[in-house]
Amino acid sequence: MARGYARGAVGVLDGSTAGAKADGRVVGAKVRAFEGVLDLADASVKRAIGDDNGLFRLPPGCKPLYGFINSSVSLGASTVSVGTTGATGKYRAAATHTVPDAPQLFMLSSASDDLPLGAEEDVLLTIGTAALPAAGIVTIVVFASAR
Repeated sequence: MARGYARGAVGVLDGSTAGAKADGRVVGAKVRAFEGVLDLADASVKRAIGDDNGLFRLPPGCKPLYGFINSSVSLGASTVSVGTTGATGKYRAAATHTVPDAPQLFMLSSASDDLPLGAEEDVLLTIGTAALPAAGIVTIVVFASAR
């Protein structure tokens, strides 16, 4: 039976490259949590369709693994995405979050298979089809590997 290898394991596990070592940013790396908490009643939080809110900054060299969104209230018909200025749905495509206090995991496969970040990245929550409620707490956490 033939054996294949995951990206990053070629040369390390198969012995095809003498002295090859796994990328320490991914294999055996520490996992860090990056958290953004939005108080929807706060005037600094934008709630209208098309608005975005800065959550946190990911440093270069880290690799986003997965995240979750949680809210103290239903976000109703509002869709929210998690991403960057150039790719608003990079980590979470626009979707609703209607059940309070029920965390939803997210991470698009198109982002989870990326190499570690080459430069810092500001992560944003972008509002889609309907405005966010006037009150409530929304928490977004992204876990990323790093040295």
